[in-house]
Amino acid sequence: MEQWLSINIDGLKFTGYADRIDISDSGEVTIVDYKTGKSDVKPRYRNWQLGLYALASKEFGTPKTLVLEMLQKDHPLEFNIDSKGIAKEIHSSRTQFSLQEVRKEIVETAKAILQARQTGFKPCPVEKGCDFCEEWVYHKN
Repeated sequence: MEQWLSINIDGLKFTGYADRIDISDSGEVTIVDYKTGKSDVKPRYRNWQLGLYALASKEFGTPKTLVLEMLQKDHPLEFNIDSKGIAKEIHSSRTQFSLQEVRKEIVETAKAILQARQTGFKPCPVEKGCDFCEEWVYHKN
């Protein structure tokens, strides 16, 4: 059942809801996130979401397995987390990510967002081809 997760990293609070957390009799934690759409989740966003859930779920025990259950696909993406914090896809040795890298990336991104809030959000350069940036993005002078 949906579980609220929260973690404080470097003075920044990150929160989210895991769709399901299973705890085995031996105390191993499996975190499951369900996706109902047909489109694939980009690897970075998938890694950030599952990685954040793994980092924030320590109160339940040591996370061992992360599952992205894409209901429109034939098979879920399943990752085992090793003792070094590397999440490796179970059915393919090609896909893996580091919980420490996820931690670093989300903190850097959050700090950049906070900095932008203080200094003012700037529109994207016209060359990026955004139709709305210069009109709708907040800009302090």
